Amino acid sequence: MKQKVSVLQLVVTIVYRYLQTSTDVALTSGDPTVAAPGYLYAGGEEVKPTNPPATFDELQERMEALDELANMTDQESL
Repeated sequence: MKQKVSVLQLVVTIVYRYLQTSTDVALTSGDPTVAAPGYLYAGGEEVKPTNPPATFDELQERMEALDELANMTDQESL
């Protein structure tokens, strides 16, 4: 039983590390909506997002689209 818990803890830790580093790269790029790679260990090389940073107008459009989605009811989203 202890070994199963340890394996689960390892898997959860690795998944959260990928999530943490991906979020950090996206926020550092200045655009939290950009697709950014996650990693376990950077190895000294700066990791950059795979997409170019968005312009202010693109960010504004994305925010408006997210606001519309947030205000939709379940029936409207279908």
